[in-house]
Amino acid sequence: MENQEQLERTAKFLNISLDQLVGHLGMLKAEKGDGKSPGTAGGTSMLPLKALLESQLELYTSRGIKEQFSYIPDYKLRKCEERNPIISTIINTRCRQIRAFSQSSKDTEKPGFRIRMKNEEKNPTKDQRKEMAWLEEWFYNTGRNDFPEAIEREDNLLDVMQKTTREYYTIDKVAIELRRDKRDRLVDFWAVDGATIKRVVPGGYRGTESDFDPRAIMMNDEFSEKLAQSKIDNLPPKEEIRFVQEIDGRLCAAFRQKDLIFDFMSKRVDVRYAGYGYSCTEQAMNVITAFLFALAYNSQAFNGATIPKIGLAFESGDFDTDALKDLQEEWLANFSGVQGAYRIPMLNGRVSVLDFLKSNRDMEYQKFLEFTASLTGSIFGFDLMEAGLKFFSTTNALTENSADRQQFSKDRGLIDLLGTHANVNNKILRMGGWADQYIFEFTGLDPKDREFEQKNKSERVKTYMTVDEIRAEDDLPPLPDGMGQVILDPTYLQFVQMKTQNQDQGAPEVDDDMGGYGDVEDDQDNGPMGGGDAGSAGGDMDGALDEALDDLGKAQTPIRARTLLVGREL
Repeated sequence: MENQEQLERTAKFLNISLDQLVGHLGMLKAEKGDGKSPGTAGGTSMLPLKALLESQLELYTSRGIKEQFSYIPDYKLRKCEERNPIISTIINTRCRQIRAFSQSSKDTEKPGFRIRMKNEEKNPTKDQRKEMAWLEEWFYNTGRNDFPEAIEREDNLLDVMQKTTREYYTIDKVAIELRRDKRDRLVDFWAVDGATIKRVVPGGYRGTESDFDPRAIMMNDEFSEKLAQSKIDNLPPKEEIRFVQEIDGRLCAAFRQKDLIFDFMSKRVDVRYAGYGYSCTEQAMNVITAFLFALAYNSQAFNGATIPKIGLAFESGDFDTDALKDLQEEWLANFSGVQGAYRIPMLNGRVSVLDFLKSNRDMEYQKFLEFTASLTGSIFGFDLMEAGLKFFSTTNALTENSADRQQFSKDRGLIDLLGTHANVNNKILRMGGWADQYIFEFTGLDPKDREFEQKNKSERVKTYMTVDEIRAEDDLPPLPDGMGQVILDPTYLQFVQMKTQNQDQGAPEVDDDMGGYGDVEDDQDNGPMGGGDAGSAGGDMDGALDEALDDLGKAQTPIRARTLLVGREL
């Protein structure tokens, strides 16, 4: 009760509502309950977190918009991606690899995606199967197609995934707008430029609604005027605004929490960077800068207009400061540029030439370029061999087998990227009210397990399991006419063939009163270890083989037959 009164006094002093204060402090209102469930005892409000998750006074503007603390501007990060061939190669390769996962797949071993039950042990009903198929089509089309304006939506799931993949690696800010109908049902989703989205302080926007006017960045015609006015009319209440879009310093859109998904791959708990990501491009900025410098140095060295790296020593010492400046200006005027690249300097006086570049090997920096390129790839979770680039410094990093190296690279980077995409799509399911029953997941992520499983089955069916037993593991029926009751081993098949031949030749049957092992006394009298004649039929190895074959024929299943054979050997 005391806490409630204190909150009300604080809200009154700040001239805001109690709900705004609670939202600003990050407090949670618990529902009344029986006191058994966590957070429901007595139905009282929970206290706010003791720790601060971000530095609000340092990061938020007077209108409550959060600015990112001390970071590299997004346009510079995108420029680095455009100018660095290594980063472009990594991103383009990943964008091509995710193509196979943009189609729905019923086979969990093939690349694709599917909607499955959240509780896998529960069998879906007919209506749930129909809804899951509808959701898969909905995700592929990025929304519904049952209204006329749907034709304006050009992107499908592949387009959205490729756009957001580039955003994750470059600026690590992905914004997905969720459009709803008048009944607040989710209609479709759109990829938005994450660099234009900014967070708003908990409790809502602190400015005025007149701050949002998209007409300043739109064309001046009748249609644009109507479109801008509709955006202004649909602005949410200020206390519900959680994100704003800012283009060229002007606010043009506002979003509620349920209208926008603002996601990033690399999350940090640092109070200075809370709420924003840390892209791979930003992490590798020092390495990227060094690579670009080395690349520019090499490119300039091969340029025909490059001035030779030499020094001039005037022996007479007659050149004063003014004369030296005149010589420098004349040198640049005569010997720079393509036309002056190979002119021979003519000097009045005795001059010694000092060569500062003894060998062209000094300008190549091959190992340094390889090191910076490989380090950039490691930050992105990418083996450059996956893109067809082979550097000497990465030859023995894992193994000489390029296929294993590429698979290892995909396990590090591609699967992690697809997991991030799946996380966003599951957030869309949650925003649409479907997450209580269904989950979005990608399929075919680990083909090596499938290959290992097939190899393992192949080995088992050749040793101790029949074809029908292997088929039963995959819920397949036995082969007709008992054709599957066989082990696919040449020795075993030859043994069965010998048994059949002996039966066709009328070999004598062996007594099986002891469950397939024959009479124990006969075995003792006539067996090889008994007291009978060694040359008799009982001591003959052929007789033992015939007895084993007869036991095999009287066995009801191949498994029992193998048990009999083992027992006979013992």
